[in-house]
Amino acid sequence: MDKLSKMTRLLSAAVLISGLCLTSLGLTSLAEAAGTAAFPLPYNETVQTKLQPQIEALLIGLVRDGRSLTIDGIPVFNGKDKFLPGKIAISLVEFLLSLPPNDPRLSMYLRDFRQVARLTVDDANDTWGAYYYALALDQLRKAGLLQQAVDELTLAKLRVRLDWRMFVDVSFDRKGGEQAALHLVALGHQRIGFIGGPSTFRSTHERRAGLEDGLATAGLLQAARRASLV
Repeated sequence: MDKLSKMTRLLSAAVLISGLCLTSLGLTSLAEAAGTAAFPLPYNETVQTKLQPQIEALLIGLVRDGRSLTIDGIPVFNGKDKFLPGKIAISLVEFLLSLPPNDPRLSMYLRDFRQVARLTVDDANDTWGAYYYALALDQLRKAGLLQQAVDELTLAKLRVRLDWRMFVDVSFDRKGGEQAALHLVALGHQRIGFIGGPSTFRSTHERRAGLEDGLATAGLLQAARRASLV
C-alpha cells in the first residue's frame, strides 16, 4: 500500500479518536492546531506531526492508566460510548501499521496493543464499533501481525463479540421459528423439539423464542417443556 493511502487511512482513524479530547495527554488538540496554523501543513506532514503523536500518546496512556484513564478530567471508560473499543482499536492499528518494520517501538507497541485489547474486549461495542474493530483485526491479519497483537483468549472472545449477525435484524428468526412450530402442529406433530446453534448467537435465542411462541399459540408449550423438548 502506498504512503498516501496509509496516511489517508490513518487520518480517518484519527478523526474517530480525536473526539476523546487528547489534550489531557499533554498534546495540542486537533482543533487548536488547525486554528493556530498560519498556513495549512502538507497532508502527510499533518499526519506525521499532529495525528500520529496523539495516537501514540493515547496508547501510552491506556497502558499506563488502564481503566482509570481520564481525559480533561473525564473518565474514558464511563460506559457512555458504545463504540469505544472499536474506535480505539482502529486508531491504534492504523498507527502501528504506519511504523516501519525496523522501528524499535513496533514490537513493544504490539505488546501494548495486546494489553489494550484485553482491557476493552468485554466492553460494549455495538454496530459501528464492531465494524471498526473487525476492520482493525483484518488489517493486522493482512500485515502478518495479528498473533503478535492479540492473544488467543482475547481473539476467541472477539470472534463471538464481532459476529456478523449483530448487523442483521433477526426478528425474522423469531417469526420463522413460530411459523415452523405452527406448520409442524398443523401436520399433527405434538412432540416438537428444538436443535439450536451456539448459545452466544442472538439468532439461536430468537428462533427458540419463536418456536415457543408457536407452541404456546397451539397450546403445546407446557407439554413440550415437560418433555424437555424446548
